[in-house]
Amino acid sequence: ISKLFDTATQSCLEGVQDADAGPEPLALEDTQLVQSTSELRRLYVLARARLASFEVEVVECLARADREPTEPRETKAAQLKQLFRAREKVAVDYGGRGERLRDVLRASIVCETVGELQTLGDALRALEAAGTVRVLQIKNRFRGHPTPSGYRDVNVSLLYHGFIAELQIHLRAILSIAERQHVAYEYAREMDLMGVLEKPVEDTNCMASVRRQGVTYLVARMVPAALSVVIGWL
Repeated sequence: ISKLFDTATQSCLEGVQDADAGPEPLALEDTQLVQSTSELRRLYVLARARLASFEVEVVECLARADREPTEPRETKAAQLKQLFRAREKVAVDYGGRGERLRDVLRASIVCETVGELQTLGDALRALEAAGTVRVLQIKNRFRGHPTPSGYRDVNVSLLYHGFIAELQIHLRAILSIAERQHVAYEYAREMDLMGVLEKPVEDTNCMASVRRQGVTYLVARMVPAALSVVIGWL
């Protein structure tokens, strides 16, 4: 998979200057990237209240940027993160701090060319200028390092009506390869092998949190891990 990612990336970025490979990265301190509440139930209430308008005002607007109205870009409509995944991420990655969960409300857009990444970067700035969103963070892996598996995308954290949402911008040639990685990714997550495919969101907290939970945690994790192996074998 890594070799496929490398080959696809080289093909997509051939002749493209770094400055033209999508929006410029933007980073903020973690203290500036927190939700207004740490309570998961409240986060989901706030996210659900913004779901429909986020789809129309942000996702659809970006999907149509520099495109014919009848031929928008492919999107994965705005949706809410699965609750059990949110609980797992808060417990393992964020040490119980729910306010650091930034992808309860999320969506994605698929681009065909690297040039479209730049187009969406310009469209994001236009939305920000109009007061629709505030761009808090941009992780552009086309202008930086890929994940350990070689995957590249653009990940944007947006402040939308007082709530932090996540927008992922994919390149189709690379996304199609990532779909073949999905099964291995799920196994790795179930067996606590994240890092083989992806870096933990927080380098210092993830493994420390796992160790603190001790033997009880490890025994509990063996149940879904064993089920995953059995299901995979069948």
